[in-house]
Amino acid sequence: MLRPLAASFDRNFLETVQNSFFTSLDRFIEALPFFLGVLGVVAILAVGVGLFNFIRRRLRGRAAPVGLIIRPQEIRTVLDRAIQERSRLDLRFLPADSSRKTMPCALLDMTATALTLDPPSFVEVRPDWMGRQVECFFRHLTPKGHILFYTFESTVLGVNSRGNRTAQLDLALPAVMRLEQKRSFLRIDPPSQYFLGLALWLDSLDAGVFPPPNIKTWGRPALVFAPDKSRSPVMISNISASGLRLSIRHEAARQARLAPQLGGRMLILLDLYEPETERKKRFWLRCRLQNIHEDFSTRDLEIGLQIIAFGRPMLDEVPYELAWHAVGEDGVESLAVWVMRRHLELYREKGLEQ
Repeated sequence: MLRPLAASFDRNFLETVQNSFFTSLDRFIEALPFFLGVLGVVAILAVGVGLFNFIRRRLRGRAAPVGLIIRPQEIRTVLDRAIQERSRLDLRFLPADSSRKTMPCALLDMTATALTLDPPSFVEVRPDWMGRQVECFFRHLTPKGHILFYTFESTVLGVNSRGNRTAQLDLALPAVMRLEQKRSFLRIDPPSQYFLGLALWLDSLDAGVFPPPNIKTWGRPALVFAPDKSRSPVMISNISASGLRLSIRHEAARQARLAPQLGGRMLILLDLYEPETERKKRFWLRCRLQNIHEDFSTRDLEIGLQIIAFGRPMLDEVPYELAWHAVGEDGVESLAVWVMRRHLELYREKGLEQ
């Protein structure tokens, strides 16, 4: 007869296993504080290392963005080089607006805390300039022929009178300097794929009269640029917030009976590509002809245009009805932003040999 399975177990073996288990448990409980202590030390070390790295990053600061100069010695080196080269420094008071013009000054000297500028003799320097915020622009020619443009903001610390209503200015040494120039002067030659189209009309209206708001009354444009044409009659050589330079083929100018004159005006429709939004940006511009150059061999034209007004659609639903606005010293704001972004893109991609 078979006996129950439970009865087949050796009771001594079970007691041995039970005693061994409780013994191991007692040892584990005894060692638990040690293990917890080790885990605590490891956690403290991890927190300490993380805190140390965080403080080190804060002390060192994040890497400066492209074109930003924050090291004091590098700023002094740039300014010292500008003084040696007798670079001109353009100064304007802040806040900047279209009515505030820049004032050309000469960089004379630099101390541990200040820059000394010499304003032009025709400018009446006033004592109430003390404490005013200013924005300054200057440039430097590298040994390899590159032109670097710099901008910084500062405060007028002193006005040292020299008599005859003239004086020298002391500016606080800047803590930050940017590798850029006044946006209205920044001129770029971006890749051709950024130009999506251009149309040009001759403008015979007086300078003080804005063009008709309805573009349908302008008639056919004299010249049109389309990116899919291999030999376009007109191309953009470069562009800035305050102007653009066009290359016009001689044959196209002859067929359009284009006889540009200095001081004459033109209307421009300009379509540019915006990589951030992957969409087209359209600009309506009224320009004044500033200079003309005719190639001796090809008779092609290079014309420089200054933007004097820009148009915005009155309603999104009616894009051909424009409201015109005069352009100040800083150019067209939205075009300045586009040009600056493309400038920084090219700088990051290619860098600049110094």
